[in-house]
Amino acid sequence: RMKNSGRPVSPHVTVYNFPIAAVASITNRVTGCVLSFGALGLGAAELLGGSGSALYIMQFVGSQGMLISAGSKFAISFPIVYHYGGGLRHLMWDQYP
Repeated sequence: RMKNSGRPVSPHVTVYNFPIAAVASITNRVTGCVLSFGALGLGAAELLGGSGSALYIMQFVGSQGMLISAGSKFAISFPIVYHYGGGLRHLMWDQYP
């Protein structure tokens, strides 16, 4: 098609560099969704599995060895810390535009 028209084809979206603020905003939204679904899953486990089932899940994951428990702790703590930091950044941008 490019040979027939002589015009270049538009590059794919991966060619463009996103600004750091856009990447931070997208990551903040993703971590918010992860936290929401994690809380939903833990609450559903507690409601459907009976009292103490969420505690059992956490104890089971914690007893699976260093690699699994450290990875699980990071998978839980990173979204919390990042989303909290994104909220503070948003408050600062609102206060001092």
